[in-house]
Amino acid sequence: MLLEYNADGTFKQIVLLTKQCTINHYFFDFSLKGGLLKITAPNSESKKYLNKNEEEFQVALNNINCDIIKKLTDNILF
Repeated sequence: MLLEYNADGTFKQIVLLTKQCTINHYFFDFSLKGGLLKITAPNSESKKYLNKNEEEFQVALNNINCDIIKKLTDNILF
């Protein structure tokens, strides 16, 4: 995932560099929904693995999305 900024330092866009990865030989799809990362299992074996390790995936996903939100809000002045 790449966060692009304009020359003046303001946020421009999020670019998803890869649409699919493997974790322990199981395939997973990445997408952006509302600017946040979403992971889905494209087949039944990957879905079983995702369900079995749901808590670990959720913690990792929450950490990544918190980092995204922090980077997006760093340039907002109150």
